[in-house]
Amino acid sequence: MDQHYEDRPDKLLSRIGLGLFLMTLAILGSQIAIDSLIISFFPEVSKSGWYAFSVTGIIMLGIGIPVLSAVIKGVPSSKRGEEVRLTVKQFLGYFLVCTAFMYIANILGTMINMQIASLLGKETLVNPLEEVIERSNLFILFLYGSIIGPILEEIIFRKLLLDKLRSFGDLPAILLTGFAFGLFHMNLQQFFYATVLGFVFAYVTIRTNTVRYAIILHIMVNFIGFMVAPFTNNESILAVFGLWVILAIITGMILFFRKAKELVFEKGEIEVENKILYVINVGTVLFIALCVFWIGLMLLVP
Repeated sequence: MDQHYEDRPDKLLSRIGLGLFLMTLAILGSQIAIDSLIISFFPEVSKSGWYAFSVTGIIMLGIGIPVLSAVIKGVPSSKRGEEVRLTVKQFLGYFLVCTAFMYIANILGTMINMQIASLLGKETLVNPLEEVIERSNLFILFLYGSIIGPILEEIIFRKLLLDKLRSFGDLPAILLTGFAFGLFHMNLQQFFYATVLGFVFAYVTIRTNTVRYAIILHIMVNFIGFMVAPFTNNESILAVFGLWVILAIITGMILFFRKAKELVFEKGEIEVENKILYVINVGTVLFIALCVFWIGLMLLVP
């Protein structure tokens, strides 16, 4: 490990946070610029079922990931062990734990959103994702929401970021990447369950030394959210889906508590004595401030 980073770990953390900030700023700026041009000159295109997700995917791949990669390029990657293969039983166990935590966090997020809406004098808060889903066609929902989106997000958070942060130990790496993943969604409704899912995806990636399983889990979770949940306006589907949610929560939580003693968090090469530096550094503060500002802006949308 570079002696410079051993002596000043806050510099490394700030560099990573700055990468997140500049990536997010570049994505938001590009989306605003492209939306303005398309709406001004090709308004019908902006209303098409493929527009929103297609533009987001192109910007993330063509601008967001390159910006992040360039900024954190000088940060040394962490050491990784050999890839560990999961059995089908182990993988399904992780999937059930994912869904259990996701639904519990989503219920919590919904309750908090209802309280905030009440304080703001609104019946409900605007959920930008729901509006995009309503405007998108089924094929684009499947292609981007269930396949491309999860792959891009896992490359960012469980590949690029996690590789850099594992030097600080498993637990800090899991918490930081999960928290960043939640904030990156820029949506209070999604923040809670995205953060929790980020923790699980990061743990699986660290234990297996490959991002492959996190990508598959992410695809499965998003498929349920994008391709199944929107059709629950049908009473029969709603009943089956509701039963699935209850069974997933019960089964997932039983599995989690049975396996909790087996959770392993290894220490890293770099120790940060003042733990507040994990969050309170220039780059990370800028990233958090940008995300909180944007989330707050969305809350004020009439």
